[in-house]
Amino acid sequence: MLSGAYERPLSDLSTARDERNWWSIVLAPAAAQPKFSRERGAAVADIIGRTHVDWQGRPFQPSRKTVERKLAAYELHGAAGLCPQARRDKNTRRVVISKPWDTAAPLDLPQKERIAHELRQHIRGLYKDGASAKIIGALASDKLRVLSALAGWDRPPAAALAVPRRFIEAEATFRKVAIFNKDRKAHEDARPRVRRTRDGLAPMDTVFGDVHHLDIVMRREDGTEAWPKAIAWQDSATNRVRFDLVLLEKGKNVRNADLIRSFVAMTQDPAWGVPRGLYFDNGKEYLWADFMDDAMKLVERVMVIGGDDSSHVTRARPYNAQAKPIEGLFGVLEQRYFRTIQGWVGGDRMNKTTAKVGRPTEPFSGTLDDLRAIIAGSLAVYESLPQKGALKGRSPRAAYNEALAGGWQRIDVDARQLHTVFATTQNREVRQGCISFGGQRWTCDELTTYLSARVSILVPKFESPSILPLLDEKGNVFGFAHPERDYALLDRAGARESSRRDRLHKSAIRQLDQIAPDVDTTAEVMRLAATLPPAAPAPIAATLSISTTAAEIAQGLAELPEERQARIHSQKEREHRERTAQLEAAHKRIMGGRA
Repeated sequence: MLSGAYERPLSDLSTARDERNWWSIVLAPAAAQPKFSRERGAAVADIIGRTHVDWQGRPFQPSRKTVERKLAAYELHGAAGLCPQARRDKNTRRVVISKPWDTAAPLDLPQKERIAHELRQHIRGLYKDGASAKIIGALASDKLRVLSALAGWDRPPAAALAVPRRFIEAEATFRKVAIFNKDRKAHEDARPRVRRTRDGLAPMDTVFGDVHHLDIVMRREDGTEAWPKAIAWQDSATNRVRFDLVLLEKGKNVRNADLIRSFVAMTQDPAWGVPRGLYFDNGKEYLWADFMDDAMKLVERVMVIGGDDSSHVTRARPYNAQAKPIEGLFGVLEQRYFRTIQGWVGGDRMNKTTAKVGRPTEPFSGTLDDLRAIIAGSLAVYESLPQKGALKGRSPRAAYNEALAGGWQRIDVDARQLHTVFATTQNREVRQGCISFGGQRWTCDELTTYLSARVSILVPKFESPSILPLLDEKGNVFGFAHPERDYALLDRAGARESSRRDRLHKSAIRQLDQIAPDVDTTAEVMRLAATLPPAAPAPIAATLSISTTAAEIAQGLAELPEERQARIHSQKEREHRERTAQLEAAHKRIMGGRA
């Protein structure tokens, strides 16, 4: 290792530290020799004559100039000269708002800081109200003009009033409040969630129920077109599915009686039976399921999601499509298995798949029992083919047969607690309160309440981490992420953890809401519009007239009724005077001729 006095500040970046240590080792043989000696020249030649693996793990062959420059830097600055010098102003703000405004504003620093704070609050309020970035840019510049004028700086130049994008985007986190208040679907899609696994479930532990509108057109007995409905059930452990088709009268929907009939048929099926738990949508057609709960209490409950221990029926939360895998299954069945059935319209009933362009889809020509038989055959083929995901390459039928032969057990691996010694800084995108690393998701309470889009993590270089330190924008550790725990599909602990994270996330958003003022973007736009001067009228270079008739028509179209009546009366009087004058002139000519 090289020795020497540290005359330059050492960079605290892990990459700079790695670079400094690497050069120390590589240059050690040359640095140990006297300057300008043959021994040093031979050591330098040996260094540049070999290909090294650098501090980033990449092949690197330094040039003589690079080696000599590094040696000179070490002799001048010590080991600190072997890596880039750390900025002394790192993580410090170098401008208040923008360099043009800071330079031109005839204000002292406290006034500038106060204006910057009020402008920042205004931008936060605009974000909170859902304003677009372009609108915020215009309103922020005008707000800066008003604040500058109130501070005593009248008529600042336009170039100084442009608010930098970085100043505006630094407050973009407050848009989360607008999403929460105005777009609940987007908020629910982005809210922190827990992952669930189906490992360890036996057939019929949990059955998903839903009603699917088939993309197949057929005719009722009266000849009208109709689309059959499928009351569908999916076994979460094996991905097996069964359909019960119903053909409804025009304007009718699936009834509770249809659902109960289908449920009873499932319980009587030798390969299905009574489920231990039911998972439904929040649709009103599933109100009957609450009455079925008493009958299902006789079945031993393996796992429960939500509610108390006595509940065997679970309803999905609104906007929670991730909790209903059966909805994704419908698309697979339609596109892969049902598309060859006569009458299939291709998923878009307004733009149907047709055999001939310009003609409607030919309806299914058979009866509902014929369609039931074809659908049953398609489902049998579906169950015989292997699947990825939860089934891990097995088919639903194979998973069912394995369960009959003894089933499978879930393996839970406890994470080891390791300290990170050598680490590199990496950036990660924060999604739903989690980050991705090493093929898995990591989370902690600090990430659940972290509302920025990206975060920095310290990643150990030589071992698999059990925790990941989290760094904020200033490089300070604010939390430690750990691998996210997988919860069983109906584990109540998973539901409690999901609700706890949701509360933490909403609390962080409410704190943002309290920081920013309420700003009416529409009112601000109107106020800004009122300050803008109207467009100056352009001078008329010439007036073009197509013809006399066109000019008269144009004049007539512009007249009011009373003006048109006055003009016609005036024209008649003028024509009367002209005829009278013509008659008098003719009379004079006649009388003069007689004389």
